[in-house]
Amino acid sequence: MKFFRSPVFLILLAVTAFMAGLFTIGSHFGLVGAIAAYVVAESIAKQLTTSYNLGAVTNIANLWTPDIWIPGLRERVTQLPSLINSGIVVRDPQIDDAASGPGVKANVPFIKEPNFDNEIQQESVAPTVNNLTSGKQVATILNRVSAIGATALSKAVSGADPLGTALDIVAGLRLRQQQKTLLAVLRGVFGFAAAPGAGAAALKTLRNDIFIETGLSATAANLFSSNAFIDTTTLLGEIRGTLQDGILIVHSTVASAMLKLDSITYIRDSEGRFILQTYKGIPVFISDLLTRAGATNGKVFDTYFALPASVSSGSQPQSNEVGDVSSLLIDKTNIAMNNVAIYDRTRTIFHPQGCAWGGTPVGQSATDAELAVEASWSLAYGDVKNVKMVCLRTNG
Repeated sequence: MKFFRSPVFLILLAVTAFMAGLFTIGSHFGLVGAIAAYVVAESIAKQLTTSYNLGAVTNIANLWTPDIWIPGLRERVTQLPSLINSGIVVRDPQIDDAASGPGVKANVPFIKEPNFDNEIQQESVAPTVNNLTSGKQVATILNRVSAIGATALSKAVSGADPLGTALDIVAGLRLRQQQKTLLAVLRGVFGFAAAPGAGAAALKTLRNDIFIETGLSATAANLFSSNAFIDTTTLLGEIRGTLQDGILIVHSTVASAMLKLDSITYIRDSEGRFILQTYKGIPVFISDLLTRAGATNGKVFDTYFALPASVSSGSQPQSNEVGDVSSLLIDKTNIAMNNVAIYDRTRTIFHPQGCAWGGTPVGQSATDAELAVEASWSLAYGDVKNVKMVCLRTNG
């Protein structure tokens, strides 16, 4: 029945009626008139049905233009579930401005919290006037690009909502890439590559190491446990009381250990579907990137607990201009191959609060591997606890 409501059927119906009229004319003017009417009607029918082109393949270039697609992509990025959208990463207008400026680094000044004792009031004695001091965080600006060929993408967007599917593909890819970058930053400031208790990472004092480099010989003391979690969060000191506001980032192996300890709780939506895992009421995000090989054997897993706004982010707004370092472009110039390419260029910052970047990238901006080098980061805050993040390293 759908066919009889389709544009094709309506076109053919109109053509048929037109042809019938011409044949009626032809019956009054003889065989020559009838043949001429048929030729005219057939030509019109071919033109109309060909213009509809039932066999045409959807071309991505016909689905959107960058100036209207950029807002759609930005919206999908903020909607898709991801560690980037978990709450520990907060968009900061000051960081946006830094990402939109020149250079490969950005200074982020701050006023240090005063910490001096008060005095006893005395008659005719003026109190000591204390001064405020400032500090400087240093963020690294990341220039990244992703290119996707339209041929492969066209197959993926052949469903009922091709534009929506395309948005999901590019937005999902960007979030996965940014999540890898964020985890590389966390590994750099905590010194994940170091041996137990070793290294000089910016946030080493907020790292609890219970693992061994011979992971195959690990015992219960080297594995995730409720006591290990409590010991780790105790490193936050007084602000440990804000646990429920934070999130946990764990490897799937550690999440399985939580399940075996019967410590994982599932939150369901109104239809009864599982939408969130929690540990002691704290949302749990899982990433299988959180592991490395032990120095001798076995594996080492890093688990992070972070409070909201532990990481500031910012980005330069994307344009649709060639030559802009932050842009979304569609290349339709490959006429011979009939291919279309999408170039998603971004200029972003993911900066852990209270830290300063001091690395020297080989290229124009730091790679994920360079971000994970502990020597490239230092502590800018006076009190390391104000960073609001801790790390637990285990063998499972």
